[in-house]
Amino acid sequence: MTTLATTVTEVLRYRGKIGQWSWVLHRLAGLGTLLFLVIHVIDTSWVYFFPALYEEAISIYQTPLFTIGEFVLVACVVFHAFNGLRIIIFDYRPDLWQHQARATQIVFLATIVVLVPVFILMGQHVVEFYTGRPFDLKLGLVFSRVVVPFGGGM
Repeated sequence: MTTLATTVTEVLRYRGKIGQWSWVLHRLAGLGTLLFLVIHVIDTSWVYFFPALYEEAISIYQTPLFTIGEFVLVACVVFHAFNGLRIIIFDYRPDLWQHQARATQIVFLATIVVLVPVFILMGQHVVEFYTGRPFDLKLGLVFSRVVVPFGGGM
């Protein structure tokens, strides 16, 4: 727990640049993915040991809060993967360290480029799940006119 407290304190105290925020996001993405993995292993074991509890967990996972969590999980995994590749490259090629800020910007850009179509596909499945109807253009227009402004606080 001391390490977590030290990490949070140092992050808030130090006013670094893009490298610091890359480090913070990498750590948070890794911890978020680890948290999901631990929960997933535990609740999957309930299939055999506590079937009723497993059914209850699945019904909880189908709530909007956990749906948002799935989007966050995907974002964590994608960012952590790209940033991990950046770290590996710099570990094996220290002469490239001078390009660290630019490489971090590329990681952020690559993450966004990958997440946009993935989130569109996931969003279509979410709309289909919660409405019970297949996603079509008309439903998409209703979604964009009603849900997006509401979610943006407009």
